[in-house]
Amino acid sequence: MTRGGTAIVFEYTVLFCVVSSIAQLLIYCAITGISPISSSRISRKFILSLVPEGAGTICELGAGWGSLAFPLAKQSKQFGDERVLAIELSSLPWLYVKLRSLIFRRPNLDIVRANFLAYPLPSDTKAVVCYLHSEMLEKARPVLEQFLNPGTIVISNVFDIPGWEPESVHRLEDSFCPQVYVYRVPEHPVNVVDVLRANEILVVTVANSTPKPIPVEAISTEAPHDSINIPYTVETQA
Repeated sequence: MTRGGTAIVFEYTVLFCVVSSIAQLLIYCAITGISPISSSRISRKFILSLVPEGAGTICELGAGWGSLAFPLAKQSKQFGDERVLAIELSSLPWLYVKLRSLIFRRPNLDIVRANFLAYPLPSDTKAVVCYLHSEMLEKARPVLEQFLNPGTIVISNVFDIPGWEPESVHRLEDSFCPQVYVYRVPEHPVNVVDVLRANEILVVTVANSTPKPIPVEAISTEAPHDSINIPYTVETQA
């Protein structure tokens, strides 16, 4: 092949790679509803200051290009037995972060390609950080309530989490990322019907009231195996 032919093949190869990469990004933007945008330097530094010290796992939902995951791993290494779990669904940013980890090694950084809405978060998670829009955060809220312990800190860059009250909102002198929301996972509510089913009661009719979430403290665990004391009048049938 002539030098000119080789150059043409090379140019078409580069063009194909560029177009494929753009197409990949557009596809996953359509799937996730957001593009992989990195946190600003100011917000990144502030978020790092909010992450608590001590043993446990720090989860980043939607790690993007790793602009926060790598500083988190570097800082966490100084605190001792800490692990950073970076979850990213888009293939191109995930591949970039994986390749970056080969150059800038962080033994305590785990990079996972997955949909965090369907990924079981570790039981020792002590903090969650994210830069996601409110619509996605509303979808993520039940996942956080399911897997995280009450009181676990959740730090959201720029956007609020619908349905939760923030513990604090920090305003930053940053036009790109003007605020950071800090939340605590609330106490898990327990549904009357779910509690009764868990105790092997087959049919449940809730009288005088529709099933409502009730706090765990309101349930008496001293009841017999086939019954349970709850603050509602109920009738059961075998």
